[in-house]
Amino acid sequence: MKKMFQKLLIPSVVLSMALPMTASAGWEQNSIGWWYTHPDGTYTTNNWEQVDGRWYYFDGSGYMLHDTSTPDGFWVGSDGAWVESVVIGQTAVSGPAGNGQINPGNASEYRRLNSTSQKSSYQSNATLKKKSYKSTKKRTEEKEKNAEEKAESKYESIYKKYKKKLQKCDGSIEDLAEIQVEGTEKMADVWLKNGGKYKVYEDWAMKLYAVYEKEAKKRF
Repeated sequence: MKKMFQKLLIPSVVLSMALPMTASAGWEQNSIGWWYTHPDGTYTTNNWEQVDGRWYYFDGSGYMLHDTSTPDGFWVGSDGAWVESVVIGQTAVSGPAGNGQINPGNASEYRRLNSTSQKSSYQSNATLKKKSYKSTKKRTEEKEKNAEEKAESKYESIYKKYKKKLQKCDGSIEDLAEIQVEGTEKMADVWLKNGGKYKVYEDWAMKLYAVYEKEAKKRF
């Protein structure tokens, strides 16, 4: 960390006006976020730093990242600390952490060893997702088509039944209207239960209304 500190000293000084300075090491906070100040008043930028045994990533202004992935492909939690159980990409080697995952302090080696396997994994996952999407889409389309055909068959059956009722009705226009409304409600129930295109239901309902209108004119 000493070498990293020396490299980060100059940008830290340049950015010193962005954050308050302090004479003691520790965490600091303002309305924007958290940063960690060194005893000499400097702070890490665009890099990792281990504080009290935990790894944190600080952005270009020195603020700690949290609830996101870092530029080198690691996940930091709500407290900003590296979440070792979360792996973005493929884990190929064990790092200094000795837990089966690469330590963020050796992130360049992580990227070198995993670039090929990550690319292969991403391509494989993309292919699987594409196939799964197509398969799911096809099943959904078939399901919708079957539901639509089933619903339309029921619309037709209801239409024929209530068409006969309207033609045989010898009552008043009000009696005809009750029959037509009842038939339309039956069709609406089918649409609500089976789904499908509203336009199909509407077309059959209008066909039944046309029968009602024809029979109603006979009463004048």
